[in-house]
Amino acid sequence: MAVLKNIKLDSGLKIERAYARVETRTGGNKTDLTFALSYYISPSAYEEGKALVRQEYFTFESSVDDDAPNDIKQCYEHLKMLPEFAGAIDC
Repeated sequence: MAVLKNIKLDSGLKIERAYARVETRTGGNKTDLTFALSYYISPSAYEEGKALVRQEYFTFESSVDDDAPNDIKQCYEHLKMLPEFAGAIDC
């Protein structure tokens, strides 16, 4: 599970359809869930173990209900609610 999103690095370099993947997660057990979203130039860059180009951290209140999606799916659902991910594409 991942999303493709256009990003601009601090250096000014623009990457179209960067591959963004939820990686490190902490909390989520009746607490806030914090996760790292790592960006790679492409899915193949991630698969080949190439260096990431950006990493962001997000925190939100996760659901621990029995019928709630797993924590990874909740992370992606949270991202899709944020305005900056409105144009992101699931992949």
